[in-house]
Amino acid sequence: MRDAKLAAWIVGASLAYAVLRYNVFRGDSWEQLPVFIVNKAISVGSLGLLGASRLVSDKARRKRLGLGAFMLAALHVLLSLMVLDPSYIGKMYLPSGRMSWAAELSMLTGAVATTLLMWLAYSTTLRPLDSQQHATSLVPGMARGTLVLVAAHVLYMGYGAWFEPAGWPGTLPPITLLSFALALGFLLLPRRRNGA
Repeated sequence: MRDAKLAAWIVGASLAYAVLRYNVFRGDSWEQLPVFIVNKAISVGSLGLLGASRLVSDKARRKRLGLGAFMLAALHVLLSLMVLDPSYIGKMYLPSGRMSWAAELSMLTGAVATTLLMWLAYSTTLRPLDSQQHATSLVPGMARGTLVLVAAHVLYMGYGAWFEPAGWPGTLPPITLLSFALALGFLLLPRRRNGA
């Protein structure tokens, strides 16, 4: 139950931030709240649960957090496909209508990160906890690798606006910048006591 509350808190706080930054200060239409804005909160929720799964030592809790991260990541992918269009995210597209180099790298790193999460979810559900050979992970190092890919995903997607604080709506940093910092924080935080 506490993991569900953690997920709800992360997504709820992220949604409040996204609404404030994009709807209130940037002036995005409220019609874009159900998919475009909510998707931002879902992505942060997935990242938060994945990072949290590296910081706990209890196998069962790590499994719950990891599966929660995967489910939110899957939802993020589905919602993103709905708005993958220049009218929503024009900065990712060239005048020709094709994606820019940075946008394609962002999509690639995001797709690989999602694939790694799929493998972790498959491995976790395939094998019971007591059969794990490693005390830390079914696939050692994969959560770290996924966090690195997520950091690259948001870096390529939004770095252009990170160094222009004068243009931040309501002086609030972009969610991509916050997500990058969060991913780095999870990578740098001390690992759980029995290793990672």
